[in-house]
Amino acid sequence: MPNWCSTTYRFYGGKEERDLLFNTIEELKNLPEPRVENGFGKLWLGCLIDALGGNWQNVYCRGEIVDYANYEDYLEIDTETAWGEMYDVRQYLQVRFPRLIIYYMSEEPGMGEYYTNDKDGSIFHTKYAVDIEDYDYECFETLEDTAKWINSVPGYNFNVEPTVESIKEAFDKYEEENEDCYIRFIEYEYDGN
Repeated sequence: MPNWCSTTYRFYGGKEERDLLFNTIEELKNLPEPRVENGFGKLWLGCLIDALGGNWQNVYCRGEIVDYANYEDYLEIDTETAWGEMYDVRQYLQVRFPRLIIYYMSEEPGMGEYYTNDKDGSIFHTKYAVDIEDYDYECFETLEDTAKWINSVPGYNFNVEPTVESIKEAFDKYEEENEDCYIRFIEYEYDGN
């Protein structure tokens, strides 16, 4: 059984290409049966590759589209895939739709892999996240906001500075002193691919 990765893609530019991609997904969703037999369903990524004229057998596409929306300025597609972001699918779409600019942000908590190709955070603003037992998963744009929230969590008495090192040290110390706790600091990494 794989670890599952959630990825959000945003497609900018080329309105006609965005509309074609959106309409193709809509057509796949409305089919009575999947276009290609698979274990995921009608919105399996291989079905999308096939519907766009590609050979799904040449593209690693282990996952499915779980949500999508066509906005005025961009198309957003959310996927659930095995192990990580589907690089092959993204590369296929980039070649198939050369006028589109594709950004993504992926989260694979099982292996602690959090990536984005949005280097300056202009599309996906989240740069940090904190996951503490008994509290919601919280996302932040800055280390200052991250530290402020961590320091405000009742019952933990953290006193962290707004630095990655300070937060990691405090969390490591807390975990050493409380071996059954669940606490995680996440820093999204830039992936230039």
